[in-house]
Amino acid sequence: LDYQKGKYGLVTQVGYGDGISGKGDLYQLMIMPTYQITDKLELITRYQLGLCSEDNGITTKNRQEKTVGAFTGDTYNAAYVGLNYYVYGQKLKLMLGEQYANLGGGTGPNAGYSGWTTLVGLRMFW
Repeated sequence: LDYQKGKYGLVTQVGYGDGISGKGDLYQLMIMPTYQITDKLELITRYQLGLCSEDNGITTKNRQEKTVGAFTGDTYNAAYVGLNYYVYGQKLKLMLGEQYANLGGGTGPNAGYSGWTTLVGLRMFW
């Protein structure tokens, strides 16, 4: 679902993976409400949920999270808040945001992860 009404927007995604890599079934949900503060500045919030039917079925794959190690679990929660500044619409924008992620459940020495990630970026699209 990708919905826009005036200054408000909402993007949602639902996913399912059947026995991905022999690590159990994966269910995922992403909800991203947005608010257009001005024509050039947008507030973004996002919530992500991942659930796996097996212990250690979810592994940190995100570039930022993986830099601190590969962790495993069966429940992933992440919340993000940020700003987008549109220089040239969706084709060129500046991004600034903060995310908190928690990967829970699982067993073993690499089970679980909890941490903050700061995003500062420039996105170009042709």
